[in-house]
Parts: sequence; C-alpha cells; structure tokens
Amino acid sequence: MEHSIGSIVSKIDAVIVKLETMECAKLKHRDVLGRLLDGVMEDERLGTDTDRLVSEELERYESDDMVSQVSHAQPATPIGPRPRPHSSLSTDGLDTSTTVSGHV
Repeated sequence: MEHSIGSIVSKIDAVIVKLETMECAKLKHRDVLGRLLDGVMEDERLGTDTDRLVSEELERYESDDMVSQVSHAQPATPIGPRPRPHSSLSTDGLDTSTTVSGHV
C-alpha cells in the first residue's frame, strides 16, 4: 500500500512540475507579446509624430517659399531700355571706310 501511495505522490509531483513549467512558459510568452505590443504601439506613436512633424515642416517650407517669392519678386517688364555693354569687339563709332586691309 505504501508503494502505491508513493507512486501516486510521485505522479502528482510530476504533474505539478509540468504545470509549473507550463505556467513559466506562459508568463514568458505573455512578457514577450507584451514587449512586442509595446514596440508596435511606440512605432505607431512615433509614426504619428513623424507624420505630424513632416506636415508641419512642409507647411513651414511652403510658407517660407511664398515669403521669399514675394520679397524677391522682379518686375515682369523692364522699366527702361537696358544699357548696351561696352565691348572691344563692337564697331560702334569706328569709321570702317578708313580701315586698311593687310592684303594687296
């Protein structure tokens, strides 16, 4: 009879050890899933923050671009005639009739 009771007790101990192992694995699994979920939620939060920051930067860039276009606006037509630049190749004012050719 003692042998039967000892056998039953050892089987109960084995079941308890297996249950503890399963509980430990379950806790580890829950911890891993919790960290993954936290990471996903953090990524979503950062993604939302990134989208907001990009939108703000784009608006700032567009407003700065508009301000620079207004402040650097050039008139569409010139106010007066543009002066002609002086050039050593220009023949204005030279008497070409007195130019002597080097060929005879």
